[in-house]
Amino acid sequence: MSERIDRVVTPPGLIARARTWTVIWDRDGMYLLCTGNATREVRTVGVAGALARKMIDKIAERYDREIEAAEARLATMTPADYVAQDKHSVYVARAEIKGVELRSAYSRGVEYPLLIVQAAKKYRLHLGMATREQAEAMQRALT
Repeated sequence: MSERIDRVVTPPGLIARARTWTVIWDRDGMYLLCTGNATREVRTVGVAGALARKMIDKIAERYDREIEAAEARLATMTPADYVAQDKHSVYVARAEIKGVELRSAYSRGVEYPLLIVQAAKKYRLHLGMATREQAEAMQRALT
């Protein structure tokens, strides 16, 4: 039986941008299904900050619409088909996973789970929409 967490975020890297994912996992491995770009929380101050906030909010709204469309498309197909059609989405077999580490992360004083999956690539999954129990279940299934 597979489990799923939506709106998982990976932080930006030197070249790659922050992305939003749907993660589906079972005892055999996990699907990382890219549903769109992610935005960061930005603190703004003053008049320039207010103008910047309006622009950032418009971008975030556009990203939310793209993510909702991708999640609707995902509902109509299997995860394997989605991986075949999306260049950022991947399947990581359990045999490829070298380690799974569960940590706590914080955003604006709120704690949320951060899961680090070490495979051929290192995935830092910010599970802001997940409970600690879901993160622990994912860690158990993948180790």
